[in-house]
Parts: sequence; C-alpha cells; structure tokens
Amino acid sequence: MWYSKTRNRCLSREVADDRAPGFPARGTARQLASISQLAPGRLVLGAGVGGEDRSEVSNSGDAVDHQGEFFELTAARIKPAPSPPVPVVIGGKGDAAVRRAARYGDGWLAIFCSARRFAQTREQIAEAAAELGRPVPPWYGVNVWCGLDADAAQARSLLARQMEGLYHLPFGKFERLAPAGTPAQVAEQLAPYLEAGAEHITLIPAAASPEAGVERAAAVRALLG
Repeated sequence: MWYSKTRNRCLSREVADDRAPGFPARGTARQLASISQLAPGRLVLGAGVGGEDRSEVSNSGDAVDHQGEFFELTAARIKPAPSPPVPVVIGGKGDAAVRRAARYGDGWLAIFCSARRFAQTREQIAEAAAELGRPVPPWYGVNVWCGLDADAAQARSLLARQMEGLYHLPFGKFERLAPAGTPAQVAEQLAPYLEAGAEHITLIPAAASPEAGVERAAAVRALLG
C-alpha cells in the first residue's frame, strides 16, 4: 500500500480493486465490510473504469436486486453494514471518469494529472452531479509518483529507474507530473494540488529503501501541514 498524506491526521487505507469484472460482487462487498469493521471510517474503495455496474450492497445493509452487464444480484445484503459507509471513489480521467464519478461515486481519484486539470475536473464532476440531482461527491484525491532523497539528482534517478521499469516508457513521458527531489522540493510541487481541492494526496515513493521512502514521505506530509 502506498503512503498517504491527507488533511486528516489519521492514517487512511485506500483499496484499488483491479480484478476482473466477473469476480463475485457479493464476495467483494463482504470483504470490504469485514475490513471496515477493523478500521471504521478509514477504508476507501477505488474503482477503475472497467464497467458501469455499481451496487450499494456493501453499504446499505438492505436487500439489493441488481441486473447489470457484468453480474446479477437477487436479495443480496451484507450484515452488519459498514458504519460509516465505505466511500467509493472513481479513478480515471476524461469524460468517462466525470460521468461515472457524478453518477455512481462518492468522489474521484486522479493520477498523472496536473493541478490545473484536477481543479477543472473537480468542477465538471460537481456540475454533472447537480444535473443528475445527486449531491456533489465530497471525496477528491490524487496519486502522485515521486522520487525522494536528500540529493535531488539521486531522487530523480531512483524515480526514473522505477517508472521506466514498470511502464516501459522513457521517464520524460512522466517527469512533468512526477516530482523528484528532497521532501521540501516535492512538497513545494505538491502544494498546488491542495489549492486545487485535493484533500487526499497519495504518494508512490521511489527511494533508496522502503524505510527511506516511509521516512521521507512522512516529511512531505509534515511540510504540507
């Protein structure tokens, strides 16, 4: 799990479910409800753009019937229901993400997104939700790859190596949206996201060791306030 900086002082847990659409929805809901009992109010479910089906079975506790493209449910319910409910935040970008976040989501989770575009998309989601007669989703966050080291050049090298190994693309494709440097330098580059309305910033750190990543991510969090 990535290291998270939020404006709340408690540590939250974000779970991104990238399993195939055929994975039983009832089983996923049961797992989420169980996790939420261990840490009430600290679990967030991130959903990608793989489909339009969303069921309230994991939150309401009431019986749910659902007929969708990927799965069907008949009188499905989870007891005890999570309290508070588990927020479902939609990932992705573009019109599809705006539409799904406005119609189904409790918020939006961005990645590889500038602060300016983040603010614009947040406004678009609010407008689309209002048109649908839904409350404006309250949860907005961004995932950010970052290189962290006492030496800025080393931080960039660590980040480039990790991202190029994962994505098989030159680091230059990501560099504008993937800050690298000391914790102070990275915090400075992340500050515009707070101004754009990102209340949750999840760092994906590249560092000399996992321990160094934790330590320096914590320093970024402290600098952001």
